[in-house]
Amino acid sequence: MKYIDLNHLIPQLAEKGTWIGRCMVPAKKAHNGIAGPHVVLATKGKVYDLSAHYNSTSELINSKNPVATLKALKDLPKLGNLADILKNSLYFNQNPNLPYLIAPNDIQAIKACGVTFVKSLLERVIEEQAKGDANAAKALRKTISASLGKDLSKVVP
Repeated sequence: MKYIDLNHLIPQLAEKGTWIGRCMVPAKKAHNGIAGPHVVLATKGKVYDLSAHYNSTSELINSKNPVATLKALKDLPKLGNLADILKNSLYFNQNPNLPYLIAPNDIQAIKACGVTFVKSLLERVIEEQAKGDANAAKALRKTISASLGKDLSKVVP
């Protein structure tokens, strides 16, 4: 197995700070037996299921004082040890019968430094519409450029 320092993924395995995300959870470990993506809290080397309280990470992030709310929650169902779940999240080592971490964002809009929101949004639409076809993506970009122009900074979301 390829060596990966898990502390590069989550420093001190979440001993400090508030770490949330999403985890693909099999039915046997899932809240109400519903397999799929669950909102999770990682703390002190363990991963806990928050799906009884939150349907999405965006719901948690947009709640009033999410950190205080998380600290007040008691008796959360434990999904497993963070190190084990991190190891199972690596694409070359994944067992679908065990929990594994997935992208932490779900339905919230994400803005990144150095990336314009409009450009990022358009690229996601192009990717979805082109379905991996580079020529279709190129044609879509040409159509969009003809409609919006080349300077996307002038577009107001």
